[in-house]
Amino acid sequence: MLARDGDVPVGALTASSGDGGWVDWLGVLPSHRGRGIGHALLRRSFAEFAERGMRRVMLNVDAENVTGATAVYERAGMRVVNAWDLWER
Repeated sequence: MLARDGDVPVGALTASSGDGGWVDWLGVLPSHRGRGIGHALLRRSFAEFAERGMRRVMLNVDAENVTGATAVYERAGMRVVNAWDLWER
């Protein structure tokens, strides 16, 4: 899915399916964040999945993401199901 401001692409969402829907990637240009574009793309993807009989949509996100991605997903109705700590040496 692609969101545009006139002729300029400003946001995109890619998704796939299996046992349920899966949001592979969601991004909005920094200049267009905070306008509800990410939320709208998510809700549209939910509707598309529902039309195909899928009631569950999942994704992975870095909870430390500085863009506030986790809050966008929560506002769209998603919730944390699993969390992992990543350790590196």
